[in-house]
Amino acid sequence: MLQAVKDLPALRRWYYTLSAPVKVTRLRLPLESAVRRNRRALAAVSSWIDEDVYQASVFRYGLPPHIRPFIDDPIDESPSYSDLIVHLAMQMGHVRYLELGPSVGKNFFQVAKAVSNAELVAIDIENINPVLERQLTFVGREEWESARDSIRTERSTQTTYTLESNRIDYIAGDLFDRSTWNRLVGRKFNVIFSDAFHSPQGLATEWERILQLELLCDGPVALIWDDLGHAAMRRTFYEIAVNIRQLRPGAQVSLELLQGWVGKRERLHPVGIIRA
Repeated sequence: MLQAVKDLPALRRWYYTLSAPVKVTRLRLPLESAVRRNRRALAAVSSWIDEDVYQASVFRYGLPPHIRPFIDDPIDESPSYSDLIVHLAMQMGHVRYLELGPSVGKNFFQVAKAVSNAELVAIDIENINPVLERQLTFVGREEWESARDSIRTERSTQTTYTLESNRIDYIAGDLFDRSTWNRLVGRKFNVIFSDAFHSPQGLATEWERILQLELLCDGPVALIWDDLGHAAMRRTFYEIAVNIRQLRPGAQVSLELLQGWVGKRERLHPVGIIRA
């Protein structure tokens, strides 16, 4: 029975939402346009990570060895979480996008290619993947000391780029280091994607900082969390959802199963979505 739950998407979705303390609605969005746009963007990059960069990184750019061989394979037209994010972003007037944990940059690049006149910020403990950086135009860089207890041993950086009409800031810093978050003071975001440190503590820390720094726009917002397969992660997601419902009573909460980086090479990702 348990294996059937794991293998059948409909049963997995039912199982994941059964204990939800908030109403969870099924998300039904027309993603075909985002799928076409994103597949064109992916076709522009033939290889996503160089082996020497991969081996020298802190966490191998969040790319597990069993997924590494498939990162460059084409994916079919089944919806991915990148397609969902691009669709949600394109509903916003002026996109202000924050991605926590861009890894090699495969999702971030698709979003950046899909929008225009937008502000995009990526935060990762890794330095920017050179493959992603080669797609961007360098503008400037700032550096500061990382926290003494951080896993990141080198100085933290914020590098500004452009991609067509978009401004991009890539912050290479530890998400458990307050100085990393301080780089966002005064900024507001209407789309936020969480895909960094996959633990309840990581999600809770991110949400605490988002609230403390008042990073959400006053108007419509969309927040997305990847990899909610573990019960503890889903509990934290639902706790955040309850909190958002208190702040914005009309918020819609969904949990969907979508493809990830390598399409059907891995099981569907449980993805949490809140639109408010």
